[in-house]
Amino acid sequence: MRLFEWMILLALLPVLIWPLLPVRRPRVVDFLPLTAVSFFFFHCYIEGGRWQMIPAYVFAVAVFLVTLGRLWPSLSPSPEVEGLSGRKIITVVAGLLLWLTALALPVLLPVPKLPSLTGSYAVGTRTYHLVDRSRPEIYTAQPDDKREIMVQVWYPAAADAQGEEAPYMDQLDVVGATLAERLGLPSFLLNHINLVHTQTIVDAPLASHGAPFPVLTFSHGLQGIRGQNTSLVRDLASHGFVVATIDHTYGNAITVFPDGRAVLYDPAVLSGEGEPPHTSNTLVGVWADDIGFVLDKLAVWNDEAGNAFNGRLDLSRVGVFGHSTGGGATVQFCGRDPRCQAGVGLDAWVVPVSGVIVAGGLDQPFMFLRAAQWEFNDAAANDAIAETLYNSLTRTGYLATVSGAAHFDFSDLPLFSPLAQQLGLSGPMAGDYVVGLVNDFVVRFFAQTLQGADEPLPVVYPEVTVVGNGR
Repeated sequence: MRLFEWMILLALLPVLIWPLLPVRRPRVVDFLPLTAVSFFFFHCYIEGGRWQMIPAYVFAVAVFLVTLGRLWPSLSPSPEVEGLSGRKIITVVAGLLLWLTALALPVLLPVPKLPSLTGSYAVGTRTYHLVDRSRPEIYTAQPDDKREIMVQVWYPAAADAQGEEAPYMDQLDVVGATLAERLGLPSFLLNHINLVHTQTIVDAPLASHGAPFPVLTFSHGLQGIRGQNTSLVRDLASHGFVVATIDHTYGNAITVFPDGRAVLYDPAVLSGEGEPPHTSNTLVGVWADDIGFVLDKLAVWNDEAGNAFNGRLDLSRVGVFGHSTGGGATVQFCGRDPRCQAGVGLDAWVVPVSGVIVAGGLDQPFMFLRAAQWEFNDAAANDAIAETLYNSLTRTGYLATVSGAAHFDFSDLPLFSPLAQQLGLSGPMAGDYVVGLVNDFVVRFFAQTLQGADEPLPVVYPEVTVVGNGR
């Protein structure tokens, strides 16, 4: 909960419990309901209201109206101390139950707080609508459709950058409802997400110190979104990386284009329905093509006079990472495109990866950061392929296994609520702890492999077993 949210409810607590105390009510208590209502207005103006606080708002106003007469002593003098009665006890207990109800929602569904940036750079972001006119869109029935994606680029920004703070989730009114339903939750549940402070400036100028910067791409999981690992992506940018996050249209939860078109996840992408039938191997191939297309576009911008990225990108130092299906697409891309100089799979689904790539292995440093148990039906196959890929690495490799982690712990989802574990969306570790753990491993790996940092992977997490190949 945020400061004024606590202050609203704490200001009401003495008013509720004072009738049980064997002392005269002081005048200051009579002014606390008015104070709570004042905090309510400050909260809405400074912090922004949210639906989880509605019971608290209503309760504060109700207590204020019920006790309004106490503000004028001539109308309602402070009573003499009276003994407890059954009616008084029932009234107090009822009031405290209402107070606890008003407290519960904002505590259980807080405004998430992203981990603090650990790098030295400020962070900026820009969002782009890209169309690959060289590729037909295989997931639509229109033969003239071309592959169309949204890409958000996060980057080291000038230290004195000023401007609008980037929202956590673009097009929240559409995307939030779709994502909540994807998780089996009420559609309005995520309406407060953009109260999150991202510490990121929209369209900020790029930093010049330290440029050109190594480039990373990120791919979400099946039915995920490009912003699902915002805490990690922005931290990488603060360490001097330019990170392009991709919405893989039709395989993500939703893509919203600038003209208002909203394209939802298409179950035919993996179900084998449609003509021709679309398979998971086809899917990771399409996503790998998306990664290559984004890198092509970044190369154009890097060479384009007047472009915000002109001369700021080092495309000889490219890293690729992804979660779940995006991890499989990462392996697929790194196995066939020499531009990939380092890769990370976050609880990667590698079953769809081409058998040719699995047999041939990967020729760049790679880290598999995964849960101890793959949660889906193909666990044995997925684990076997991941270990085959790790064992055949010709360069630096790590197999890092997180005991107790759940599949979505490798995204921002554990930050959304302390109930994430009960909802089956997280493991037993605290959200800020497990997200910080994942961020630490990925930042250190890319710093080591692409920036030449002489810094080993962290070994301070008792939940993580790290096996390295010593190369």
